[in-house]
Amino acid sequence: MSANEVTRDAESTPLTRTSILAAHKAIAPHIHRTPVFTSSSLSALLPGKNTLYFKAENLQKGGAFKFRGASYSLSRLTAQELERGVCTHSSGMRTALSSIEATLARSSPVRQETTPEHSRLPPRSAA
Repeated sequence: MSANEVTRDAESTPLTRTSILAAHKAIAPHIHRTPVFTSSSLSALLPGKNTLYFKAENLQKGGAFKFRGASYSLSRLTAQELERGVCTHSSGMRTALSSIEATLARSSPVRQETTPEHSRLPPRSAA
């Protein structure tokens, strides 16, 4: 692996409306559209006429917003990079890793030994 391959992800695209829309277009086929909620009781605690909005990313694949970032990272890989496979690391997020693993047959989830049992992925079958 060359230094360029290692650092390519460190390069960033300026955050603009255009870059956000492009990222959304790249991940849209792979994510759930999650709702936005408000809370009148919590909003009433704020001064003035403010409204609190909550994006229900707990309803996203993997149970968290992290699936969006993982999907975007995968969308940026070339066909050759995808063919080589992907290695993921997590100290938990079992369902997010499962979702990513389902997306790519050639993935290698890695976890810390201190990961709580309820967050661990089941062992892969030898198939």
